[in-house]
Amino acid sequence: MNFLKTLFQSPDFKSLRTLQVLIWSVLYAYIAGYILRNFAGESGASLIWVPAGIGLALLLNFGISYWPYIFIAAVAGEMLGGFGLFTALMLALGSTVSCILSAYLLSKVFPFNRNLSSLLDIASLVLVSTILGLSSGLIDATIIYQSGRAEPGQFQTVFYTWFIGDFFGAAFFTPVLLVWRRFPKDWLKTPKLYEVITFFGLVFLFGQGVLFGWLNTQFEALNFENRGYLILPILLIAALRYGRHGAMLVLALTVIQSILGAYDGHGFFNHSMMNDPAPISIWVFLSLIGFLSLMISLLIENNQAKNLDLVKAEGRFKEIVERIPVSMAILDVDKRSMGLVNDAYTHLTGYTASDLQKSDDWWSLAYPNVAYRQEIERIWDERVHEARHLHTPMVPVESWIVCKNGEKKYISWGSVSAGDKFAIYGIDLTDRKKNEDLLKITSSVYQAIGEAVFITNPQNEIVLVNDVFTGLTGYSKNQIAGLNLQSLLVKADNASTYSDLLPALDSVGHWEGQVGIKCSDGTNYLGFLSLFSALDDRGNIRQRVGLISQVSDQKKYREIITRQANYDALTGLPNRRLFLDRVDESIKRADRSKNNFALLFVDLDRFKDINDTSGHDVGDEILRKVSERFKAELRESDTVARIGGDEFTIILNDLEHPRNLDKVLMGITDRLAEPIEIDGKVFHITASLGIAFYPQDATSTKGLLMKADQAMYAVKTQGRNGFHYFTQSLQEVADQKMRVISELRNALKNNQFYLHYQPIVDLASGKILHAEALLRWKKENGQLSLPVNFIEVAEDSGLIIEIGDWVFKQVCQFLQDLPSNSKDISIGINVSGSQFNSNKHSALDWIDYLQERGLSSSQIILEVTEHTMMNQNARVAQKIALLHKAGFKFAIDDFGTGYSSLSALRNFNFNYLKIDFSFTRQITHSKSDEALVRAMVTMGSGLGLHTIAEGVETEEQRQALLNVGCILGQGYLFSRPVPEEDFMKLLEISSS
Repeated sequence: MNFLKTLFQSPDFKSLRTLQVLIWSVLYAYIAGYILRNFAGESGASLIWVPAGIGLALLLNFGISYWPYIFIAAVAGEMLGGFGLFTALMLALGSTVSCILSAYLLSKVFPFNRNLSSLLDIASLVLVSTILGLSSGLIDATIIYQSGRAEPGQFQTVFYTWFIGDFFGAAFFTPVLLVWRRFPKDWLKTPKLYEVITFFGLVFLFGQGVLFGWLNTQFEALNFENRGYLILPILLIAALRYGRHGAMLVLALTVIQSILGAYDGHGFFNHSMMNDPAPISIWVFLSLIGFLSLMISLLIENNQAKNLDLVKAEGRFKEIVERIPVSMAILDVDKRSMGLVNDAYTHLTGYTASDLQKSDDWWSLAYPNVAYRQEIERIWDERVHEARHLHTPMVPVESWIVCKNGEKKYISWGSVSAGDKFAIYGIDLTDRKKNEDLLKITSSVYQAIGEAVFITNPQNEIVLVNDVFTGLTGYSKNQIAGLNLQSLLVKADNASTYSDLLPALDSVGHWEGQVGIKCSDGTNYLGFLSLFSALDDRGNIRQRVGLISQVSDQKKYREIITRQANYDALTGLPNRRLFLDRVDESIKRADRSKNNFALLFVDLDRFKDINDTSGHDVGDEILRKVSERFKAELRESDTVARIGGDEFTIILNDLEHPRNLDKVLMGITDRLAEPIEIDGKVFHITASLGIAFYPQDATSTKGLLMKADQAMYAVKTQGRNGFHYFTQSLQEVADQKMRVISELRNALKNNQFYLHYQPIVDLASGKILHAEALLRWKKENGQLSLPVNFIEVAEDSGLIIEIGDWVFKQVCQFLQDLPSNSKDISIGINVSGSQFNSNKHSALDWIDYLQERGLSSSQIILEVTEHTMMNQNARVAQKIALLHKAGFKFAIDDFGTGYSSLSALRNFNFNYLKIDFSFTRQITHSKSDEALVRAMVTMGSGLGLHTIAEGVETEEQRQALLNVGCILGQGYLFSRPVPEEDFMKLLEISSS
């Protein structure tokens, strides 16, 4: 009971695996009973015992733990064959033990693969089948003899018969079942299915006619019973064409038909061979075809596997070559062609395999200068010949090449020979070559400079000096190389040591001071030493550069160096470095005096537009004038700094009453707002100021900057040209914004966005002519978010570019999926000014994407707001013009809610004008709104624009819009925004 309970509760029992085992077990029991009733004598011994093969195959395929199924099936089979329960249990125990022993030997002891992939597997199976026959024959013959079913003296005969039956059952049917445990799926594909049915149908008919004896009486003269040997060529064909599955199927048909024919007495083997175990011709015949079928199919499949491995190896090699980051091409020497060119090679040179069909093409393309080409070819041939002669890798050839786009690059070329193939690889040394050239120029500069210059390694060992240094100290370049810097520095009597030199270099990267330099003649030279550390990309010291000047010039040089290191070259204001030092000083001063100070973050409004439209020279002049105005409004104790671009910072020290800054801030903003005239043009500059206080808002420089920046951003969102103090709510807004940005990135990554489509219809007929694509976001928690909740954050963070590209591609796919009778539908996409204003957005990519998919650009309507139209810069205008020229349509969205400009409408080639829903909603209630809508429609018509009314919700509104001349509408009256599949249904209804 415990066994049955465990069995029924096991995962395997509830799976398809258990169903398969049950089917095998039922087959075992049925065949056992059938053989015992028809082919076995009184003793129950049979010359072929198919269940032995079924039992062994079951344990090998599913595992030895499934032995209870065999035992139950064996008991059922023995009882179906006429044995009593006790005898059936004993015989079943013998059969089960033999199967378990054999399965264990094949699984744990003998080298055996149940896929029968080698001759060793076949040999192991034959040997274990012998052991199975011996053990089963010995156990079951003893049981039969003891039960009295065999006459005295018949033990040997029963044992022999039982051994033969179990041996051939396991040897013949175990491989058939193991091979056929997986059905060859390619047999089910036409036309091979018809071929399989025809071939094996003929094999079956042959077996029935020859081995079973169907035709012996009708066609006795043809002597069909002597044609059994013809199964050998049939077997060969099956193995060649269909592999192990075909060979095993022929074997199974042959064994079954031979046994049945012998039993019936009309086939290739007579009836006596079933009852008398002495004649063994049937077993020799069956063994021959069994082993031949396995060996032939194995040889064929192994050969096919080797060929497949070669193909896979070549494929893997090509895949590796294509993915390897080093540029590589494979040259076929015999064909003199480039068989493979990887992506890195194409990225490096621009050339593809189609450009290099002949290897000689490369030389003329990469080296158009004939003389230079001949020289490189000569060097290449010499290097290849040398490598072959010495059996060493080829020495790389460095040369300038001309890329496909005309660019010149300096490449190190090498090759590796492999039979009739050459692997040619290239390494880009262009930057190194330029650096070497720059180093030569730099060397010339420091040699020409009038001061003594030396260079040390990170260990402060001198590696290079100029001629002025050798003349000053008397050391030759060979004498000075390798000396430690400190060994050349001399301390005067009672003078302080240079103990601060190395710490200063390690902490701030530079040191300067008056030193004594030891000369080669023993004298000392008093000079002013300036040392600077050059760092690599990881911040580690690469080298140090020293400059020795006369003491009289030290002040001048120190002022120059200090000026360059701490002040902005354009405005003369402190730079970011000096500003950070000043903040640290202000923090210390505030701590000592228990006072406060304010840090202001200032960003000029729309300064980038001035740079784009008027040029950087005008922008630079404006920055200089703004800097002068800042300085004029501040006290001596305050600091104004330019930390980059159009960003400034201000430190207001010693504030007794921080909240009384409004007057100072108003003065700054008013002063900045005064017109600036440059070259006859007048510019109006405003700024957004954010203020943070120490120590109320933050106690560190980083914290103050962050809080002041948040406050400045609040001014930007409120319309610019003003100031804002930091508050905790700003921090919460900033945190919320960062969370939304993180969620948006995750939404892009995990495909959480999807589109709904709202029809745009003919107001008179109701037919759908266009649609607007509307973005939706389903968050991980299942919450639905509309664009109004996240688009502003997406624009500020730059994620609007990726989101916009995703929307564009989804709409293109939607247009491709439209039925043929709806291909004239166009889809509106909302685009923002920040999309077009970003250099990451490419209008050309959109155009190319449409062309690749065979779509017309006229099927896309780009909807822009009045704000975008009125506040565009050169980049936005250029993209709009490019897209319009490519055939895209444009619509001005939410018309009437922004800063409408008739001149702007006239200057832009818009196709549609969308009246905001706020006017549509009131058209039936307000005469003024009706007049406004009528005026918009009339104006749009006069400018050649189609007018679309948004927010149409009632039949009265639709009729009122028709009365004022509006012909297109969009709103809940016709349909809410719906998923793609629902919109398709709306199209079907509309077109019908």
